[in-house]
Formats: sequence, C-alpha cells, structure tokens
Amino acid sequence: MKIFYLLLLFLWGVALPLQAYDFVCDSIYYNITSSRNLTVEVTWGDVKYAGNISVPPVVKHSGTTYRVTAVGFYAFSLCRDLTSVTLPNSIEFIDSYAFYRCTGLRSITISASVVKWGVSVFEGCTELREIRGKCVFDLFSRKRSR
Repeated sequence: MKIFYLLLLFLWGVALPLQAYDFVCDSIYYNITSSRNLTVEVTWGDVKYAGNISVPPVVKHSGTTYRVTAVGFYAFSLCRDLTSVTLPNSIEFIDSYAFYRCTGLRSITISASVVKWGVSVFEGCTELREIRGKCVFDLFSRKRSR
C-alpha cells in the first residue's frame, strides 16, 4: 500500500506542472473541456482557493459563455483556508481528489446533478461536517472493493 501512495504522489508531482488553466473568472480557474459543447471544469491555479467559494453555473470568457459541468482532478486540493463551497446544478462530475486535504473545509453544497464521482474526493478533509444538497449516494458509506 505504501508503494501505491508513493507512486500516486510521484505521478501527482509530475502531472501538476503539466496542467494549466485556460482562464480565470472571478478568482476561479477553469479549463475548457469542450469547445464544441461550450463546457468547462473548475481547476487549480496560481493562487490557492480560500474562504467561501460559490461556483457559478455559467462563465463568460472572450465573448463565449461556457457551462460549468465539472470539478477537475485536484481542483481544490491542499486549499487549507477554504471553508465552504457551493456547487451549481450544472456540475455533473467531481473528479478524484478534488478536495484533497482541504483541512479547513467545513461545509459543501452539492446537487443531485452530480452523476459521476472520482475516488477520494474528500480525502483528508478533517473538518468537513456538513454536505448539503441531494447527493446521489452517501459518500462516506461506500465500501471499497478489494
């Protein structure tokens, strides 16, 4: 198991510098996921997220309106000063480790529109006490298959 985590950390360290954001709107970083369907995902950027974040359902960039449909891989990871997040009904996917070690995160609002989840979305969120909204399933009672 230690080898798995070491490999994961190594891959994360290699992958992070390769990723970049496409644009910033109201202090939230986005990657364009489909130019054809005009969709974006929330991602990480130059400055860590902090405080209360409310992700909008749509954002405008260079005269184009995009629908926000996902929270990307490690998007909010290690944002220790992030306290709450509200996600819009447009979010359909929350990728793996999206909120990894957000130790200050206390609450999050998620709608039932999220139909696909990555692994360990809230791993290390030691202060998370409240998940509001109509979640499709209980994130904390899922059993891991071996």
